[in-house]
Amino acid sequence: MDILLFILGLFFIILGINFFKSKWLKLLAGNFWGDENNNVNSKAAKKMGKVVSPGIIIAGVALLFYAFEKSKIADILVIAAIVYSLIIVVIVYINYAKN
Repeated sequence: MDILLFILGLFFIILGINFFKSKWLKLLAGNFWGDENNNVNSKAAKKMGKVVSPGIIIAGVALLFYAFEKSKIADILVIAAIVYSLIIVVIVYINYAKN
Protein backbone atom coordinates (compact mmCIF):
# COMPACT_ATOMS: atom_id res chain seq x y z
CA MET A 1 0.00 0.00 0.00
CA ASP A 2 1.30 3.41 -0.92
CA ILE A 3 0.68 5.62 2.10
CA LEU A 4 1.06 8.90 0.19
CA LEU A 5 -1.68 7.98 -2.28
CA PHE A 6 -3.87 6.83 0.59
CA ILE A 7 -3.45 10.13 2.46
CA LEU A 8 -4.03 12.18 -0.70
CA GLY A 9 -7.12 10.13 -1.52
CA LEU A 10 -8.58 10.72 1.93
CA PHE A 11 -7.75 14.42 1.69
CA PHE A 12 -9.48 14.72 -1.70
CA ILE A 13 -12.58 12.96 -0.40
CA ILE A 14 -12.72 15.17 2.69
CA LEU A 15 -12.14 18.25 0.53
CA GLY A 16 -14.90 17.27 -1.89
CA ILE A 17 -17.37 16.58 0.90
CA ASN A 18 -16.61 19.93 2.53
CA PHE A 19 -16.99 21.77 -0.78
CA PHE A 20 -20.36 20.08 -1.24
CA LYS A 21 -21.38 21.18 2.26
CA SER A 22 -20.34 24.76 1.33
CA LYS A 23 -17.41 24.75 3.73
CA TRP A 24 -13.77 25.51 2.94
CA LEU A 25 -14.87 27.60 -0.04
CA LYS A 26 -11.85 29.87 0.30
CA LEU A 27 -9.76 27.00 -1.09
CA LEU A 28 -11.45 27.28 -4.47
CA ALA A 29 -9.04 28.85 -6.93
CA GLY A 30 -10.27 32.21 -8.11
CA ASN A 31 -13.00 32.39 -5.51
CA PHE A 32 -14.14 35.93 -6.17
CA TRP A 33 -17.83 35.23 -5.75
CA GLY A 34 -18.13 37.17 -2.53
CA ASP A 35 -21.00 39.52 -1.98
CA GLU A 36 -20.72 43.25 -1.30
CA ASN A 37 -19.65 42.55 2.29
CA ASN A 38 -16.81 40.34 1.02
CA ASN A 39 -18.59 37.27 2.36
CA VAL A 40 -17.15 34.23 0.61
CA ASN A 41 -20.18 32.04 1.28
CA SER A 42 -22.29 33.70 -1.37
CA LYS A 43 -24.74 31.77 -3.54
CA ALA A 44 -22.30 31.61 -6.45
CA ALA A 45 -19.49 30.22 -4.29
CA LYS A 46 -21.80 27.61 -2.78
CA LYS A 47 -22.98 26.62 -6.24
CA MET A 48 -19.41 26.30 -7.50
CA GLY A 49 -18.52 24.18 -4.47
CA LYS A 50 -21.35 21.79 -5.30
CA VAL A 51 -20.30 21.69 -8.96
CA VAL A 52 -16.63 20.84 -8.41
CA SER A 53 -17.07 18.47 -5.47
CA PRO A 54 -18.06 15.33 -7.45
CA GLY A 55 -14.88 15.50 -9.54
CA ILE A 56 -12.75 15.89 -6.44
CA ILE A 57 -14.48 13.00 -4.68
CA ILE A 58 -14.09 10.75 -7.74
CA ALA A 59 -10.39 11.62 -7.91
CA GLY A 60 -10.03 10.82 -4.20
CA VAL A 61 -11.67 7.43 -4.60
CA ALA A 62 -9.40 6.70 -7.57
CA LEU A 63 -6.36 7.55 -5.45
CA LEU A 64 -7.59 5.17 -2.76
CA PHE A 65 -7.89 2.40 -5.35
CA TYR A 66 -4.37 3.18 -6.57
CA ALA A 67 -3.09 3.14 -2.98
CA PHE A 68 -4.15 -0.46 -2.46
CA GLU A 69 -3.66 -1.89 -5.92
CA LYS A 70 -3.70 -0.47 -9.39
CA SER A 71 -6.79 -1.76 -11.13
CA LYS A 72 -9.06 -1.01 -14.05
CA ILE A 73 -11.55 0.58 -11.67
CA ALA A 74 -8.95 3.13 -10.63
CA ASP A 75 -8.12 3.87 -14.26
CA ILE A 76 -11.80 4.36 -15.08
CA LEU A 77 -12.27 6.65 -12.08
CA VAL A 78 -9.27 8.77 -13.08
CA ILE A 79 -10.62 9.12 -16.60
CA ALA A 80 -14.06 10.00 -15.21
CA ALA A 81 -12.56 12.67 -12.93
CA ILE A 82 -10.56 14.18 -15.79
CA VAL A 83 -13.54 14.19 -18.15
CA TYR A 84 -15.78 15.72 -15.48
CA SER A 85 -13.19 18.42 -14.77
CA LEU A 86 -12.79 19.22 -18.46
CA ILE A 87 -16.54 19.51 -18.90
CA ILE A 88 -16.73 21.92 -15.97
CA VAL A 89 -13.87 24.00 -17.40
CA VAL A 90 -15.59 24.21 -20.79
CA ILE A 91 -18.92 25.18 -19.22
CA VAL A 92 -17.27 27.88 -17.11
CA TYR A 93 -15.35 29.17 -20.14
CA ILE A 94 -18.51 29.34 -22.24
CA ASN A 95 -20.37 31.18 -19.48
CA TYR A 96 -17.42 33.55 -19.02
CA ALA A 97 -17.23 34.21 -22.76
CA LYS A 98 -20.91 35.20 -22.79
CA ASN A 99 -20.19 37.95 -20.29
